[in-house]
Amino acid sequence: MPDEEEYHEDNDEPTDPTIVIKHQRYATRLYVLLLIITIYIVFILNLMNPQTRAITLSNITPSLYNQLRLKHPETLSCPCTSTSISYKTFVSNTILSHPICTSIFVTEEWINALYDLYSSSYLVMDFRTSASSQFKFLAAFCSLSKTLISQALTDIDNSQLITIQLLSENEIQSEISGNIEIIQSSTPSQLIRPLDFLHVTTQSIFFISALKTNFAVYIRLTAVFASTGKFYVAPTYYSPDPNDFDEAAVQSSSCELTSSVTPAGFFSLTRADNIFPNAFIYEMWPYFSPTHKNLTISSMIDGFFGGCTPLDAVLASTFDCLYNQSCLEILVDYFPQLNSTDLAWTNPLSVSSLKNQSLKNILPKLFVEEWSTNISYSKYFMQCAPVSCAYTETDQISLFYTISLFLSIYGGLCIILRSTALFLIYVWMKLKRYSINNNNNINIGYYRTFLQHFVQWIKQLNLFKSSKNRTVNDIKQQRIVTRVYLILLGGSISILILFTSLSVQMTIITQSNPSLVTYRLLHQLYSDSLKCPCKKMSISYDMFITLSPTLHQICSSDFISESWISTMALFNDIPVYNTNLNISLDGFDSRYFKLLSSICQLANRTIDDAVRQFLIRSFVTQYVISESEFNAKLNTTFKQFKQSLINEFNLLTDMVHLFTRVDQPYINSKNAELLPVTPSDETSNQSPPELKFSFTGPIDINSTSIDCICATNPRCQSSVVLYKWALLPNGDQDLTTPYLVPGFIAGCFMLDSLQLSTLECFYDETCLSIYYYYIIWTRSIYDIYDWSAAHPLVYDNTSSRFPPETSLSVIVREMMVEQWNFSCSFEQHYEACSPNYCTYSYTTHTYDLLGIIIQMISMIGGLTVALRLITPQIVRIILRLISPQVNTKPEGNYLSTIINY
Repeated sequence: MPDEEEYHEDNDEPTDPTIVIKHQRYATRLYVLLLIITIYIVFILNLMNPQTRAITLSNITPSLYNQLRLKHPETLSCPCTSTSISYKTFVSNTILSHPICTSIFVTEEWINALYDLYSSSYLVMDFRTSASSQFKFLAAFCSLSKTLISQALTDIDNSQLITIQLLSENEIQSEISGNIEIIQSSTPSQLIRPLDFLHVTTQSIFFISALKTNFAVYIRLTAVFASTGKFYVAPTYYSPDPNDFDEAAVQSSSCELTSSVTPAGFFSLTRADNIFPNAFIYEMWPYFSPTHKNLTISSMIDGFFGGCTPLDAVLASTFDCLYNQSCLEILVDYFPQLNSTDLAWTNPLSVSSLKNQSLKNILPKLFVEEWSTNISYSKYFMQCAPVSCAYTETDQISLFYTISLFLSIYGGLCIILRSTALFLIYVWMKLKRYSINNNNNINIGYYRTFLQHFVQWIKQLNLFKSSKNRTVNDIKQQRIVTRVYLILLGGSISILILFTSLSVQMTIITQSNPSLVTYRLLHQLYSDSLKCPCKKMSISYDMFITLSPTLHQICSSDFISESWISTMALFNDIPVYNTNLNISLDGFDSRYFKLLSSICQLANRTIDDAVRQFLIRSFVTQYVISESEFNAKLNTTFKQFKQSLINEFNLLTDMVHLFTRVDQPYINSKNAELLPVTPSDETSNQSPPELKFSFTGPIDINSTSIDCICATNPRCQSSVVLYKWALLPNGDQDLTTPYLVPGFIAGCFMLDSLQLSTLECFYDETCLSIYYYYIIWTRSIYDIYDWSAAHPLVYDNTSSRFPPETSLSVIVREMMVEQWNFSCSFEQHYEACSPNYCTYSYTTHTYDLLGIIIQMISMIGGLTVALRLITPQIVRIILRLISPQVNTKPEGNYLSTIINY
């Protein structure tokens, strides 16, 4: 049995008890110091390091959701069971309409009672002329408005709210109200745009009303009525005030130039004056009256008007008479059929908030006085039906948690620190002793000797000493167990370190109040996981979109100005006895420019209205989207909007085109002429005048004859040639060579002529000089010399996409737009979205270096205990398994092999 010194296995170790105790005290002090430092570091780091925990709650109620949203707005997530919710399940609309649309005044019986078989024989501003027609329009507008409102309500009910997460009450109110406002603002355009187009084209294309309110067929009287009377179609004129004749005001109110109206009433003439029907002598009113006729105003009808067309009149009306019983009672004197109706027509309308507003102002509201929307959040909550809500909380580590953590690692920490302290003291004492022995001369040989001693110490290391087992074989076996133990311990620690360091987790980071620069940087780094919830889910387009279309320069040129159109109107009234000037503009006079002006105005109004509705639409997004996705979505949306608007505009023009070509209405144009016929009356031996239509068409420039009849071929067309075009009053020039007007093509109707033609003449100063010759000559006839020339158009290929030779049909089909000037600003969108925070996630190691150390320390205590218990048993089992082989070998060879291995 070895003695005590042999058992300690290290002859270099001090044996003096005093020195041993001294070394143990040094190790104890170092151990305590290391323990205090480690405890301090663990406490401080854990107290400063916040912990995030996910919390899930069930049985969600609206009140609980509101509480959670107030406390955890950034991380709260409540998924809806149903992501698509119909508006009709939680949204209701109540509409209060103008009382006139539910009154007797829009019934068929009332309209028929106002019908007068001889309505065209009254003066144009007499209420009897257009009363029935005006109420027909009113009834139609009420019906259309009711249909549109019903369709709008259906669209609202069928709309779906798409949302993954439960929204707050304010978010629901904002989104639903925004969508309903879009429907409210877009619905009237389905009535206003076609009506506006109809109104403009009717006035511009010069459709002749059967009531003779805008144009009248009359006979210029001569000495011999029947044989020399000639038929004419002339526009009517209106005075703003029937009681005040102002010739200048009347001259500017021609139905050929504007949609004029005048207050309506009941007018009477003397018997002598009344023998001539309106159509013959009152084509200009009141140019020939009231100063020239014995006119009496029997009664005025408050709030009603007479106009170039019944549509003009009813749009200007405010219907004041319908609110006044006394005014209603007057009507029976002029419409006796009212007595035979069962209607309570003397009952006035109830008071309306839209009273005193013209129909033109009421129509954009579709007769709606009040539109209220009720949004039930409780019903929405039931439809969403969130099963649970989840949120995360970030807490500072509590003192209790820190103490618990320290206790969990205390065992392992003690082992490590104790071993570390003993090892450091051992090394220090070794270095000190060798330094003293070698007179503080430490050289390479010393380090080599120290290394040899260290290796020898490792070989003799025995962590399983036992006072009961002190034989040589026991000591050798204990050393084997020690080596196996160290191998297992080192391997286990390596494996644990490897798995702990390779363990990853998804880390969610929250960035508060991120700027645009920060967002762009985060999107560049974490585009897959970045989420920045918008403060406002619904943002109107006008917050970040600019859209200001530029129309073709013709729409802002002198050629569509009122002064130019008035100047060109003189061509329409050149006396027939003028033989010095042969004007043949084939309709390219004031009517052409008036139609062009009307199309420009209509396109401009349509675009302005559509752009306004487009910009109030909302861009709905829960999170900030990337700049590229933002631009792609907005560009696609704009293209769809533009194409839809163009298609709608073209549909209206195509409808007018189809109507004129199919129905072939008689208009003040070249598609037909009125000719007098004087049949002989054998009984009275008189020849009363009659009218007949002579179908015509554009004149062929080669044969100077009509080769195409519009009645049979509505696509007739020919170029426009001017003859005797430069015969000035002073007679200095006599250029009688025919002049082919560049770009002018004459068609059957004014709209045909306009769309077939180009604007080449208005870019060409030579062509414009021809116009100027005509203007000078025509104005000299009327002794009017004060006028200004129109500036020619200037083509710039950098700003215009339509060369001068482009057909107007192409330009009109593009709504006269040169550039749409659309732009969207992601910066302004981000500012409007204004996210309070952004969250992003990335994969990171579960534990940092400190975490790995803490995990190892917390496990090493239990690991060492387990290995100290298991390792000896494992070694004994292995030795027993191989014991038969050991017995066949010389004694000690096996152990020697294991030891030297």
